[in-house]
Amino acid sequence: MYWLAWIVAGLFLMAHDMASAATLTLPEAELTFHVPEGFSPLTAEEIAQAFETDRPPKQAVGNKARTTTIAFDFQQTPFRVDQLREAKPVIESLFERTFQELVWKERRIITLQGQEWLFFEITRTAPEGKFHNIVLMTSRHGRLLRLSFNSTLEEFPAVENVLRKSIQSIAFKKSVSSGRTAPGELDGSLKLVESSSVPFQVIVNEAPVEVPAIHAKGTFGNQQAEFWILDDIENPLSLKWSIGNYKLQVIKLAFPSSAVSGGGATTERIEKALREEGRTVVYGIYFDFASDRIKEESASLLKEIADVMTKNPTWRLAVEGHTDSVGDKEANLLLSQRRAAAVRKALGDRYQIAPTRLEPAGFGETRPKATNETLEGRALNRRVELVRIGS
Repeated sequence: MYWLAWIVAGLFLMAHDMASAATLTLPEAELTFHVPEGFSPLTAEEIAQAFETDRPPKQAVGNKARTTTIAFDFQQTPFRVDQLREAKPVIESLFERTFQELVWKERRIITLQGQEWLFFEITRTAPEGKFHNIVLMTSRHGRLLRLSFNSTLEEFPAVENVLRKSIQSIAFKKSVSSGRTAPGELDGSLKLVESSSVPFQVIVNEAPVEVPAIHAKGTFGNQQAEFWILDDIENPLSLKWSIGNYKLQVIKLAFPSSAVSGGGATTERIEKALREEGRTVVYGIYFDFASDRIKEESASLLKEIADVMTKNPTWRLAVEGHTDSVGDKEANLLLSQRRAAAVRKALGDRYQIAPTRLEPAGFGETRPKATNETLEGRALNRRVELVRIGS
């Protein structure tokens, strides 16, 4: 998982003589590709304007109007080719959380000159307009390399052919490893902060729990680093880490209920809570970013809720939607109401649970369970609650 936060951060890359030739060479990555005619390097100010993020790319070229650009990034990011398939759904989810009105055009693994790349093509909306983006990512010398081809939605049809020709021209030069450091490795050392494991809060299969973690500090490369690692020799998952200014934290873990001894653990928990307490919290219903469209990975939990309803045919439930405090308060309220209604519709359409047995309600950010100042707190606040109505 070390590669994830660096993908969000963006990467640094050295390039030379970008304006002097139609073929651009990126020496450190030993990569070449054709640059469309008339493209020239962007200044630092132009990059800041074109890429309004906390960490814009350090290098980019563009047309005269700067409405179409190619940006490229390369840094000491531990990332291997065999991680491409593992990274793909994580990056897709990251895009969906980050970009407004995102529409997927392509999301697959492609091969260019014998090298596998992650290929993402999207359209999206930003405050400054609508855009068409093509993003490619791969591993080079054990590090993450990213190229992005960007244009306004209006201009893209006119530049599409030259951009796709530029993508097809991407090629690596052959190189010889120095042998001093294995790909993806950085020198450093870590020391235990506590002599034994410490509790770490995470949501596991819909329930907030504390798991034992090893807490260590030290250096990673030339950066200060801190890690919390699951105290499980068979699965030492990095639960939270920071390297320099970059941070990553795991807030949810899920595995099939059949993997739990006896199976059906979530169903039993939901039924028991509703029977004894009249309400329960569920965290496994996922939606597209800023949308009421339910993601497919929610299917297992929806089925378990339907199983509880089928087993108890006299029960009626209120389906309550809750959000964190990120974004506009009124928008969050409306979104929570739409999502609660979407859950009722899904249970009816997929599992024939009568709509009269489910009453949707949305409360936005007005009923937090935890602080909204932390990642784990916001994760606890983004939830659906089921409440029994009547006896």
